[in-house]
Amino acid sequence: MPQIPLPMHLRHQPVFAIPYFEYDGRYAGNTDCQHLSIGWAQYDSHALSAKIFRNPDDRWSRQSEEMPLHRVVDLATLIALALENHDKNTLPLPAEFLENQKDEQKISRVDEPLKMDAFSRELTGDHVLRRRLSKLADVLGDLREKRII
Repeated sequence: MPQIPLPMHLRHQPVFAIPYFEYDGRYAGNTDCQHLSIGWAQYDSHALSAKIFRNPDDRWSRQSEEMPLHRVVDLATLIALALENHDKNTLPLPAEFLENQKDEQKISRVDEPLKMDAFSRELTGDHVLRRRLSKLADVLGDLREKRII
């Protein structure tokens, strides 16, 4: 199954989305996970959420599911990059940022320009998210200091 274009007709409304078919860790090039996204939640149009766009059996899945751990890390990293670049029209992915990603990529915003300010306010104003990312940074720093990663 090749990479499929990002579906914009579903209720989750992406703001930043990574085409993920070629980067899905050990499943790269042979996965139903087509995109990783952060955007407006399908359950609350004023809340942000992360979504894995899966396409099993030639249709988009709305199922909640367990995720391989590398997807969780890639989503957390996407959230951090979006926080850093919330007010820009592109999000940079340096070369080798994702598994099997050889070249630098620019991920363009896919939301409407009028929603840019709302997205920035929601993302930067989410103190719980920022605290969680700070804790994650602390743990990762400790792991690096101990040479575990």
